[in-house]
Amino acid sequence: GAYRFQLQLVQAGQKESFFHGRLQLVITAQGGNGKRVQIIPGNSDADEKFKISLKSYQSIEGDFQIAPGQVVKSVEARIFSDGSTQPKLSKTVNLS
Repeated sequence: GAYRFQLQLVQAGQKESFFHGRLQLVITAQGGNGKRVQIIPGNSDADEKFKISLKSYQSIEGDFQIAPGQVVKSVEARIFSDGSTQPKLSKTVNLS
């Protein structure tokens, strides 16, 4: 039930200023109890490693756990600007 993730964030265009924001992962898993969605971190201010501050690029890595008997079907990475409730960018990766 333990998974590891690694992201490389790159700011496109002119890099005149820093981008400040946060990363949120939305994990969709399937198991005996049906479909389950888990949001990491649960609280937007809960984990320092999910904060983003980049001018050119930034690597983010970490791990998460899901309930026993669940299998991860997809992971969506959402990037939020500081103070925003709507993601500026999102990317979903489907796992088989």
